[in-house]
Order: sequence, then structure tokens, then C-alpha cells
Amino acid sequence: MHKGLVFLLALLLPVAGQVHAADDKDYLGGAMHIGFYEETGFQRAEPTGLQLKFGHYFSPHGAIELHYVTGIEAGTVRYENINVDVDIEQGLSLFLRGELPVSAAARLYGLIGYTDGELTASATNGFVTAKSTESDAGISYGFGFEHRKPRSNMSVHLEYILYLNESGYDYSGFNLGLSHHF
Repeated sequence: MHKGLVFLLALLLPVAGQVHAADDKDYLGGAMHIGFYEETGFQRAEPTGLQLKFGHYFSPHGAIELHYVTGIEAGTVRYENINVDVDIEQGLSLFLRGELPVSAAARLYGLIGYTDGELTASATNGFVTAKSTESDAGISYGFGFEHRKPRSNMSVHLEYILYLNESGYDYSGFNLGLSHHF
């Protein structure tokens, strides 16, 4: 299940490790996650969650990031008089991050990587409850904005990521949060 993520990590860690010895620039962050589950023929569900991330700069404009997203509250849609709750159980992503400074304090960035995620849908009609869990993995990408005052170890970020782009559905989300740089 995590083979692709492990393979990508194995390719990138030697590069990050060589640069890490010369320039230690790590960061740890947390964010509010607002997800979007979109499937043909259904309304869009918007589950909420928590995103945690760890990153390491291997150059002034490049980093490697590990993201973990887990659900807090399911998004509910109505389908043929039945409420369907969609929730992100978990998502683990590995990204390469390229940055473009727009000022001394602000940066735009792009993300490309791999996500392994698990979504759950549960439905009830008042008498019977059905539950289905779907695990998928694939290429992920996104973009974001980060603001960090010079000489500060805290930053705020807003990002949009397309986590899973499968044949039957898409799962994407916005993350708004804070990071501590050390």
C-alpha cells in the first residue's frame, strides 16, 4: 500500500541528507483541512480534518515535505433520500516543494508528490447502515502561499492540494495553518 511512497522517499532521502549536513532548515506545522470529495452524480462532500507536516529545505528554494491528514468531521451529502457521510480516515503524502519568493516575507510554492489515502463513506436510511472504505494512492500536486516575517521562526500558510485523482472521484483540499521553523 505504501510501496510507492517508500520508493519516492528512498530516492529523495540521500539528497536531503547530503544538504542537511551543510544547512539545517527544518519546519513542523499544523493546519485546518477542508476537503472536497467530488464524484460524478453526487453532490460535493466537504469533510474537515487536521493536517500535520514536516519539511526540510535542501536548497534556498526547494524542500521535501511529509504530510499527514486525518478527518475530524465527515461531510454529508443527500442521495435519493439517504444521508451519506464522507470522511477522510487518513492520508500520507510526500512532496517536493519549489518556492518563488515574492517579497522578503512572502513565498509562493508548488508541490508535486505522492499520496496514499483512505476515505470512508457511510449511509443510513434510518433502519440500515452501510459503510464502505476506499484506499487509493497516486500522484498529487498543489500550490500555496506562505508568509513569514524576517528573523521569525513562525509562518502562516494557505495551500490547495489535489490529493487523489481517481477514475471515479477526486479528493482535494485547502489547508490553513502555522509552521514552526527550526
